[in-house]
Amino acid sequence: MQILKFAPMLACILLTYGCTKPSPEYEHIRRLPYDQWAAYGETLPVKKRIDLQLEIVRRSGHPPSMDMVPAFKADPGPTYGEIIKRLRSGDRNRYYQMIIYEIDGPKGFKICDQQDRRVIQDFLNEIATPAVKLKDRPDFYFC
Repeated sequence: MQILKFAPMLACILLTYGCTKPSPEYEHIRRLPYDQWAAYGETLPVKKRIDLQLEIVRRSGHPPSMDMVPAFKADPGPTYGEIIKRLRSGDRNRYYQMIIYEIDGPKGFKICDQQDRRVIQDFLNEIATPAVKLKDRPDFYFC
């Protein structure tokens, strides 16, 4: 009988588990035409930009159908630094791979030139699948 008393509360908890309110940045970007997403992303500080990118791909389904990855070309160095910080803290979100691929090259930034590139390489090798052959991976996997 005691269990029945708590059933409505338990049902509410289970129904809302995993659901979070969208961030203000996500609410804003969803109102923009898709071709303006990267430009909006560039206006955000790098940390918020990464958070928004992860929220977009998480909410768009699997595989992600929407993103703002081109926004990271504007600040490859600071973006790299933030991803390194997150990886070192144990955050191993597989969607960082999209950002890593995007920042290698723009504005002369090369992952291979970074002293702590091993952090990125270890992460990429952890999440790598046999579907992408070694010869088809970018040079920053091996430098």
